[in-house]
Amino acid sequence: MMNIPARKKKKNDPYQYTNDILIVFNSENKTSEIHYVDHVDNEKVNVDGRFSIPITDLEVTTGEHGRNFFYRAPTKSITATENIAKLEKTVVLEKIANFKPQEDNAKKDLTKVALFGLVFFAFVIVAIIAN
Repeated sequence: MMNIPARKKKKNDPYQYTNDILIVFNSENKTSEIHYVDHVDNEKVNVDGRFSIPITDLEVTTGEHGRNFFYRAPTKSITATENIAKLEKTVVLEKIANFKPQEDNAKKDLTKVALFGLVFFAFVIVAIIAN
């Protein structure tokens, strides 16, 4: 039996790793890959930038250090999950790279208040002159 060492978890770390393992078995080539899982939610299992596989396509077992997710599929399906993972990673990186801080709306609001005050003041002056 292959013994894969557990990854250490850091306390109070929001980005802590799981000890879950993804085993991808290529049924056509009879090859397999083993990766640590970076994120699991109700819909998919992610190995960042490598695989993004729907949880319904996986067989799940429990091991000594965590869960084992088995993905048995042909090469075409494995390639598709790799492409999805790369796309997700690209989208996240693109959002990070295009991040723009929010504009200060207080300056715009102050300008609007000043303009309304000026218009109101102008109407008052016109009303006084008209009388």
